[in-house]
Amino acid sequence: MDRKIERPRAKADIKQVTYLFILFLLSLILFYLKYMDAEIGIERYEVKLRPDLNYATKNDLEKIYPTCDQLWNGSSSNVKIRSAISVQNHVLENVTDKEGNFPSCETYFEKRQHFYESSSLTDEEKNFPIAFSLIVYHNFEQIEQLFMSIYRTSNFYCIHIDNSASQQIKDQIRSLSRCFSENVFVAKKSVDVVHSTFSVLLAELVCIEELLKFSSDWKYLINLTGEELPLMTNLELVTVLTKLRGSNVIEGPGVIRIPHRYPRHLPWNMKRYKSSVHFLLSHQACKWMFGDGKQITDNLLEVFGNRSCPEEAFFAILQYNNHVEFPGGIKVNLSDPENEDLLRSFRTKVHFNRYKKWVGGDSKCVSNKVQRSICMIGVKTLPELISSAYGRQLFINKFPWNFQPRAWDCILAWHFHKVQEEKITGRPALDHYSFLDNIQIKYSRKETEIM
Repeated sequence: MDRKIERPRAKADIKQVTYLFILFLLSLILFYLKYMDAEIGIERYEVKLRPDLNYATKNDLEKIYPTCDQLWNGSSSNVKIRSAISVQNHVLENVTDKEGNFPSCETYFEKRQHFYESSSLTDEEKNFPIAFSLIVYHNFEQIEQLFMSIYRTSNFYCIHIDNSASQQIKDQIRSLSRCFSENVFVAKKSVDVVHSTFSVLLAELVCIEELLKFSSDWKYLINLTGEELPLMTNLELVTVLTKLRGSNVIEGPGVIRIPHRYPRHLPWNMKRYKSSVHFLLSHQACKWMFGDGKQITDNLLEVFGNRSCPEEAFFAILQYNNHVEFPGGIKVNLSDPENEDLLRSFRTKVHFNRYKKWVGGDSKCVSNKVQRSICMIGVKTLPELISSAYGRQLFINKFPWNFQPRAWDCILAWHFHKVQEEKITGRPALDHYSFLDNIQIKYSRKETEIM
C-alpha cells in the first residue's frame, strides 16, 4: 500500500516541479524581454550614432527606404508607382498633438533624436558655419521636417514667419526655435508677405540684417521657403561653398522678358539684370549691404518700392554691375561688347541653386500638377531628382506637403541615408569638383576668380 501511495506522490511531485520550471522559464522570458528591450533601445541609439547602411534597424523613414530606392532607380512596376502615388499620409509621426500643441523640448528630442546628432559634425562643418533664412507661413509639420534636415549645431537659422500666418503656426515655430536658442531665432520684424511684391524682398532683408546682428561667424547665407528640401547634406554644402572662395551664387543674368517690372533708370549708373529669388550670399556681401554699401542698397530699394518681383532683380543688379564692387560679385563689365560671349554663356548655365521644373513648350510635368507654370514635385519626379538633379542643384523647390506625400518622405529618407553614410566614411558622398563644373564660373579679365 505504501508503494501504491508513493507513486502518485512521485507523479504529483514531477508535475509540480514541471509547473514550477515552466513558471521559472516564463519569468526568465519576461525578465529577458523587459530588460533586453532596454538594451535594444540602447543599441538602437548606438546604431543611430554608428548607423548600419543595410537599414536593419528601423525608424519609419528607414522602413520605406527600399521601396523608395525602387521608385527612383526605375525598377518599380506601374502598380507600385500607382500605389506610392495613392499614399495619403506621411510616414513620420507629427510632433504636435491633435490640437496642434508643440510638446516640451525634452519630448520633442525624444521623438526626433535620430535626426539631431551633434556628435556627427566633421571638423569641416564646425569650421564653416552656414546661415539659413526660412520664409514660412503654413504647414508647420513640413517646416519642422525641412528644419530637421538642414539643422546643425554649427549653423545659424533665422525663421521669418509671415505676419498673416495663423497664431497657431506662430506659436508652434516659436516653441520649436526655443529648443535651439543658441543658434536659431524667429525674426523680430514680421512682414506680411504677398507673392511677387516688394514684401518678398523685404522679408529676405529682415533675416539678413538680423543674422548679421546675431552672429559674425557664418560664412554664407542660403535662403529657403517652407516648401523645399535639400538635395545636399550639410557636409556636401560646406564642401561646395568652401570652393567658391567668397563668391556669391546669383543665377543669371537672365533675359528681361517683362520690362515694366524693372525701372528703366537705376541709381549709380547701374544696368538692369534679372535672376531668381534664390541665392547664396557670402557673409561679406551681406555685411556690405548694411555697411559700406548701404547708400547704394537704399537707393536701389527706393526705385523698386512699387514694382513686382523685385526679389528677382535686386541681388542680380548688385552682382552683375561690377563698378559697385559688391563683395563676391562679378569682376568684369558685362556691358562691354567683348564680354558678349561670356554673358551668353551665363544665360545657358543650369539653375543650380534650385531644382525647379518650368512647364511650357516641350517641357512636360510628370506629376500632372502645375502651379504658376512650375511643376509640383511628385512620385514620378523622383528618378530625375536622384539621377540628374543631385550633383547639379542644391535644393528642391515647389514640394507641396499634401500632394503625393510619399515623394517627400522618399527624399527625406534618401537625405538621411546619405547623412548616415557620411558618419561612417567621414567624407561627402558627392564629387564636389564635378558639381563645380555645373556652377556658373565667371572669370575676371585675368580669368582667376570663381564667381
